[in-house]
Amino acid sequence: MLKAVVFDLDNTLYDRNATAERYFGILYDRYAVDPPIDRAEAVKRTMALDASGYGNRPEMRRIMREEWHYAATDEQIIGDWEGCIPSCFVPFPGAREMLIRLRERGLLLGVVTNGYGSVQRTKLRVGGFDGLFDDVVISREVGLSKPDPAIFQLSTTHLGVRPRDAVYVGDYFPNDVIGALKAGMSVIWYGGRGPVPAGAPTVPMVPSIPDLENRLLSL
Repeated sequence: MLKAVVFDLDNTLYDRNATAERYFGILYDRYAVDPPIDRAEAVKRTMALDASGYGNRPEMRRIMREEWHYAATDEQIIGDWEGCIPSCFVPFPGAREMLIRLRERGLLLGVVTNGYGSVQRTKLRVGGFDGLFDDVVISREVGLSKPDPAIFQLSTTHLGVRPRDAVYVGDYFPNDVIGALKAGMSVIWYGGRGPVPAGAPTVPMVPSIPDLENRLLSL
């Protein structure tokens, strides 16, 4: 019996790629000094290097400074990400309303996300998600990270349910789908991102928030 739904955050409840695109434009405007490429090209290339948050970030920042003439330290670039979230944040339409309806059905709701606590909690606040989750597990706060099954099991323990009575919703197959399955949870793959290893189990995939809500309410 389904008792809890646990969500990834980035590119599941909010559009991280659209948010990052806005942020990279702000970085260009703020730090680029006589850059060899224009704003649009810099944003496009940075998005490619970022790879939806799974790219080589130290290398990305090196290229910004040494090749594109960004007058910024690593600390400034990293710090500006959190500072830009309130003005850059792009939630997926209908995500908050979906969470409210799931709570009305009596389901427990949780989050398991990789990242820094202050940054991820800022996203939850700006997105209007505060108060909608019974538990939030953030990798940097607990010393575990996806795809380690232990971080998913920590969430179900906090929620007071068995893993088999919970479903995890995430967008990135290697971290979200594989990790949650190994933890004993059911999984819904949101958006169909990430490489799928050979022989990986088949899981249901949904392309949008309305489809996700319909799937969850049918369980």
